Amino acid sequence: MNPPPDIGAPPPSTALDALMTGIAGNYGWKVDATMSSWLKAQLARRYLSPGSLLCDAGCANGLFVRYLAPHCAHATALDLNAAMLEQARIMIEQEGFRNIDLVRGDLMRLPLRDGTYDMVCCFSTLLLVPDADAALREMTRILKPGGIIILDIAGRYNLSALYWALWYRRRGHFGIRAFSYGGISETLRRLDLTTIEAHALGFCDQWKYVPGLHLLKRLERVFHRSPDPVHNLDYRVSNAPGLFRLANRWYIVARKDAAG
Repeated sequence: MNPPPDIGAPPPSTALDALMTGIAGNYGWKVDATMSSWLKAQLARRYLSPGSLLCDAGCANGLFVRYLAPHCAHATALDLNAAMLEQARIMIEQEGFRNIDLVRGDLMRLPLRDGTYDMVCCFSTLLLVPDADAALREMTRILKPGGIIILDIAGRYNLSALYWALWYRRRGHFGIRAFSYGGISETLRRLDLTTIEAHALGFCDQWKYVPGLHLLKRLERVFHRSPDPVHNLDYRVSNAPGLFRLANRWYIVARKDAAG
C-alpha cells in the first residue's frame, strides 16, 4: 500500500501534531482494551452491513477501521497526523486488507464527496478539533441521506473535561471541545440528524482526577470489572437518570434525515 495522499491536508499544526506523532508508536491495537473502545466498536458493528461504505474520520492508527473493514464493502480511513497514518498503513498492509483507503485530510474540510458514505464514525477526535461545528457539518455532508453517524462526545460537566482541557493547554493546544448534552443534541437537530441511541460513560471515573485518589488503581477494577454493560458499574451509573448529563463521554448514534 502506498503512503496516504495529502488530499486537502493543511500544514500540520503545531502542538497537537507533535503530541500525536509522539504517541503514534504505542497508541494500542485492541478494541476491547477498555469499555469505551469496546462500546464504540460494537455500536459501529451493529449498524454496518456487508454493502456499507464507511468513513472513519480521525482514524488514528487504524484501530477501529481494521476491526470494522471485514463487515463492510469499503472503508475510508482519514486522519491529519502523518505518523498515525503510517502506523495504520503498516498494519493494514501486514493484515492484507484490500478494502481500506487511507487519506490524510482535515476533519473541518473533508476532501470527500457529498452523500458518499452509509456510515461515518468519529472517535476521540472531535474534542481536539478547533471548530467542532464545522467538522460536524462536514461529516454530515459526506453522509448519504438515511446514513448513520456515530460520535464520541466529551461532556462539559465532568472533572475529566477540566483536567484534559488544562493538560492540552499546557502542551500548546487550545484545550478540548466539550459539550453539554443539550448543546450537542441541538447541534445534531440543526444538521437534520436524529439521535437513535446514546450511551454515557465516565461519571464514576472522576476519582482519577482527584489528587491522591488517582493512586487507588483498584478502583478501576471496581468500576470497570467487565466491558459488558451488564457487569460494568460505571456504565450503569453513568446512564442512570439524573447522572447521564454529567458523564465524561457520550456515544451517540444518529441518522441523517432521508430528505437531507
